[in-house]
Amino acid sequence: MNISIHLTDLPECITYSLQNYLIQDDYQQLLNTCQKDFLHIRRKTIIYHLTEKYSITYCENENFRYQLLQRVENPLKQIIIKLIYSKIQYHKDLFDHCPVHLICTNFPLPQIDHEISLRNVKEFKLFNYSLDITNILNISQCEKAIFEFCPGITDISLLKDCEHIAFHSCENINDFSSLGKQKSLCIEENHHLTNVVNFRSIQKIILKDCYRLIDIRPLHGVYDLSLIQCSAITDISSLGGHHRVEISDCRSVLSDYHILKDIPKVKLVDSNITDVSVLCNAKVVCLERCNSLVDVTALRGVKELTLRSCLSIEDISMLTTVQQLTLQSLDNLKNYEGINQMMNLTLQCVSLDNGIFERFPNVKRIECLFVLLKDNLRLLSFHNLHCLTISLHFALPVQIKDSINIHTVIFQTCRVENINGLGKNRVVRFLTCHGDVLDVSSLATVPLVSFIKCQFTEINYETLKNVPRLKIDDDLME
Repeated sequence: MNISIHLTDLPECITYSLQNYLIQDDYQQLLNTCQKDFLHIRRKTIIYHLTEKYSITYCENENFRYQLLQRVENPLKQIIIKLIYSKIQYHKDLFDHCPVHLICTNFPLPQIDHEISLRNVKEFKLFNYSLDITNILNISQCEKAIFEFCPGITDISLLKDCEHIAFHSCENINDFSSLGKQKSLCIEENHHLTNVVNFRSIQKIILKDCYRLIDIRPLHGVYDLSLIQCSAITDISSLGGHHRVEISDCRSVLSDYHILKDIPKVKLVDSNITDVSVLCNAKVVCLERCNSLVDVTALRGVKELTLRSCLSIEDISMLTTVQQLTLQSLDNLKNYEGINQMMNLTLQCVSLDNGIFERFPNVKRIECLFVLLKDNLRLLSFHNLHCLTISLHFALPVQIKDSINIHTVIFQTCRVENINGLGKNRVVRFLTCHGDVLDVSSLATVPLVSFIKCQFTEINYETLKNVPRLKIDDDLME
């Protein structure tokens, strides 16, 4: 018996997930045959994270605001605006219609509760603030609060009900006892933190550069725990029961790695571990700068394995059973037989000219990280490449002039300028990219184009109006 189901018959929670699946090639036919239903789903599920520029326009331009509100069914869930505090004095009433990502720099905030109701402020970020926060009423109603370089903050009891809190370089906080109800907590560069007994119920904890922290026994069982550059920690034997644990640059930790047994996700950076058999039951393992490690045979049953800059590893031929293998800067490799035939091999590299195609000629996925590119990205050797990710965390522009015939090209955290060589690709994605004027004329024939949290001064979206699948998550089509 055949049962006909329309996309609009599905529960709303399913349509949210379906939005992600619809970008895959296997769903092209479904998309083409259900355009009307798809547009209905898009109206219910799309989320507009407005940049600061468009947030100001939203507040000041009634026609623009009307047009945007017509695109969504629930503005309070689907429109999020981002504003600097100095520009919101006259727009406080508009926040009843959408949540706000509010960024405050070093402005005096004595009357903030009279200026703006924080009940719809989804994320509150305070940067370089020299006063205390006791005069910011309603701040506890924010879902997420981030504080960076705020030496004036000493009393954080107002934040006890915030779900997600991050303190970065807030050096004068010496009492964290009011915290403990959060879902996630990040404390970075605090030299007063010694007692974490109240943190045992927090689901995700990141502690970085807290050099006076020694006793971590209360952190046993924390679902997701990261200890980064906490140099005083020498004993990790009390840990365990985690879903994910990261121990990075804690050079005083010399043993007790047996506690990692049966933890599904493990990341070790700058570790002296030599026996990785304790990780044989893990599903996801990342090892970086573990220069004492020679034998990785015990990791052949891991589903996802990343090896970066582990200079003593010479033989990885036994890792052909790993489902997803990522390699970077294993300079002393001698035996990698069979690895270059793996379908799920990803190479992360800092240069496209270091012989990686001679060693792994059949690689399907390459991620270029921090690549110093010249005038043009030339990819003449990419005969079997399926997916190329270019990720540059600095201001040098990415330019692609030569034709690239690769299925998927992903630009991530890049300044993108010239991309005239991408017309033959099936999928082109821009993730958190930026730039000035972006010429997208070569993308008009690409089946799938997506812009996720990007900020460009000017893009001619009219050029892309005939693209079969166009996904824009963080910007607006003019």
